[in-house]
Amino acid sequence: MTASANPRHWLSPLTTVFFAAVGVTGILMWLHLRVPGVKLLHEVAGLLFVAAAVVHVILNWRPLCACFRRRAAWNTVLAAVLVCTALAAMDLARGGGREGGREGEHGRGPRQHESRPW
Repeated sequence: MTASANPRHWLSPLTTVFFAAVGVTGILMWLHLRVPGVKLLHEVAGLLFVAAAVVHVILNWRPLCACFRRRAAWNTVLAAVLVCTALAAMDLARGGGREGGREGEHGRGPRQHESRPW
């Protein structure tokens, strides 16, 4: 297999670009900055990031399994799961799981998704 045909030579940079796109657009959305096209870019780059990450995991399955033979890897996974669970529980406690959404920022009533460009 030639260097350019080996997926490992282009898959990691591709995954990194999609990760950066999802990260930057996610921050823009979190800050409520109204930039046209951000939501679409975030969603499409997110899907492509997941696809690239799945292929990356498949191609690197043995090194990944070797990594998980160490307790530190499992501790890291446990910490990440606990943080995600806590964030989801906090959102549910604030009413984020209810139909119709929750109050907007600063108690100004329901969020107006229609007014956003994303």
